[in-house]
Amino acid sequence: MTNQLETRIKARKEAEYLFSLCNESQYQNHEHFWKSLLELVQSKVPKQEKSTELVPMTDKEVTFFRGETMPFGKCTGELVENVPLDYLDYLIGQPDNLTPFRRYLKNPSIAKLLQQQLDEGRNYQ
Repeated sequence: MTNQLETRIKARKEAEYLFSLCNESQYQNHEHFWKSLLELVQSKVPKQEKSTELVPMTDKEVTFFRGETMPFGKCTGELVENVPLDYLDYLIGQPDNLTPFRRYLKNPSIAKLLQQQLDEGRNYQ
């Protein structure tokens, strides 16, 4: 067994032991206890750089997302699949956090449909 693997196994066992001690604490039923513990643990976890690259939705995610109800805007209450793509394209240019819609429009099939609509002169505004 490699030293790295041995170290990971020992670290896991020690973490499990410390967790078991937490479960024996007189404060284990207090929400503040667990929130404080989580905060302390998170302060020790090495920071990982967050990827800023927007990943397109998979076709499976697109299928699910199309069945979602539009939560705002002029198409409120409509299924996403019935909302004009050029309108969604317009929305993602707004300052609000519309990451799911950005990912939806980055899906290759949806991006192709959007480009076709834009080429036909459809442009919400």
